[in-house]
Amino acid sequence: MKKDNAWLICFIASLFFFYEFMQMSVFNAIGTQLLKDFSIRVTSLAGIAAAYSYSMVLFLLPAGILLDLFSPKKIIVMAFSLSVIGTFLFSFATTPLYAECCRMISGIGGAFAFLSCIKLATRWFPGNKMSLVIGLIITLAFLGGAVAQTPFTLLTQKIGWKDTLRILASCGILFISLILLFVKDNVDNNCSIKILAGKNNKTPFFKRVFVSLSNLQTWLGAIYIMLMNLPIVLLGTLWGDLYLTEVKNFTHIQASYIDTMLFVGIMIGSPLFGFISDKISRRKIPLAVGSFLTLSSSFLLFFHFTSVQAYIILFFLLGLFSSAQGVGYPSVVENNVVELSGTVSGIASIIIMGGGAFFKILYGWMLDKNWNGVMINKIPYYSHHDFNIAMTILPISFFLSLCSILFIRETFCQRVVNQENDPIKN
Repeated sequence: MKKDNAWLICFIASLFFFYEFMQMSVFNAIGTQLLKDFSIRVTSLAGIAAAYSYSMVLFLLPAGILLDLFSPKKIIVMAFSLSVIGTFLFSFATTPLYAECCRMISGIGGAFAFLSCIKLATRWFPGNKMSLVIGLIITLAFLGGAVAQTPFTLLTQKIGWKDTLRILASCGILFISLILLFVKDNVDNNCSIKILAGKNNKTPFFKRVFVSLSNLQTWLGAIYIMLMNLPIVLLGTLWGDLYLTEVKNFTHIQASYIDTMLFVGIMIGSPLFGFISDKISRRKIPLAVGSFLTLSSSFLLFFHFTSVQAYIILFFLLGLFSSAQGVGYPSVVENNVVELSGTVSGIASIIIMGGGAFFKILYGWMLDKNWNGVMINKIPYYSHHDFNIAMTILPISFFLSLCSILFIRETFCQRVVNQENDPIKN
């Protein structure tokens, strides 16, 4: 297979990541119906949504290590299949506990999504293209998040949340078929065999983990990404619809348009920030600019606008500016030895996803804590004041992300670990 097909291979493999973002974001479309059908409050809804993240966090580290050792294509197919099975089983849920178990099954498979895409990209592209490639992979993933907004809202209103999830599972089967047909591990299939027989297997498991965890740059980069990802985690995948319909009095369809703009902003911003970062050979400048602009935009959430257009622009800007997080991924990888790229990415993802799950629960808890007990159509009603208190999470997080950049090491788009300071060999 020609090297020119690297883009096609990584694009097809990224359908796994695309699907997982549909998985995470579909709660904006089905969340209201779940509140009604299960007769639960938002904290319980957050628990169902976060169950996916909890199981993902548990399996991210094993996922990173397995991707360092075995064929990414085989792992993608197996993990993707598990995620689809979880989605299909979820469509039969009648209790919150059963729904959480199904989400955990999907989360185990989802743990491999982004890491497998990064692993394939590092095998098919040189380092000076990594930021752009990762930015485009993230763009495709967020397209999945956008698809899960208006189209899935319309589907849910027409056929209900259960059949909507079954359609989602069917899409997964189609994507797995494409991956089986087109994805290849290396330019030469024997490369994967050589890797397995090479130095990667000689590094003990616990040393991999220890070296990755002991690098402060891994923590700083991951925390930055996690904090900058909160607009998607809190508004794009769960609370955006409830916020816009209950507080701003928009319809569910209007809310889905607005939520979609978060993903559109990131879809444009991710390759843009990645291209700029690679062009100027700097990581910290795009990170800092993105943090500052996202922080500035977040204060507009506390103003009361009456038009849909105003929130479309606001959510687009939040997505566009927060997409600087994509530059954080190559920064984390470049601050570690190449042999540990999968393990380090796994640990970083644990921090990112674990933090996201925590903030989902915290946001729901803050809403319930100030709730006055009002119910409308069997759904809890939260006031503008309730949401404003919970929304303070965002500007505080963006300020902290700006502070973290002070301690992140500039890599100049190259690995900073060389033969002399390689922690694996020393």
